[in-house]
Amino acid sequence: GDCPLKTVAASGGITARCPSQPECFAGINNIGGKVSAAKRDCDRKHTWETFLIGELPASVKSADYDEVSGNAIIKVVCGPQAISIALGTGESSSGWSSDVLPPTESEYSSGKREFRCVGGKGLDKLNKPYFVKK
Repeated sequence: GDCPLKTVAASGGITARCPSQPECFAGINNIGGKVSAAKRDCDRKHTWETFLIGELPASVKSADYDEVSGNAIIKVVCGPQAISIALGTGESSSGWSSDVLPPTESEYSSGKREFRCVGGKGLDKLNKPYFVKK
């Protein structure tokens, strides 16, 4: 399908893709910059859904939340404007917020550099996939 955010990311030098299958999570735990989120079934109550998966740019040297979420390009592709692009026409982005899931420490240390942009409307407010149309 169409993934306009991939183009936005590419213009900033980040390789990214839209998820091919819906990917959803419970709340995000951030303990001293180390982030984790439990996966949830998208058809049940969940808090976050992935709308973009990208590779950390070379300038990002750790999986630390502040470093990853503070990157200028990641701020754009995971930001509020990105949500409305990801939702597509006809879906209001009102009430949505976005966040960034960096790779886990163990993923990062094994060479995996994938981060996720996630969107949500608050704790357990989603009960279907919004960004991947089945």
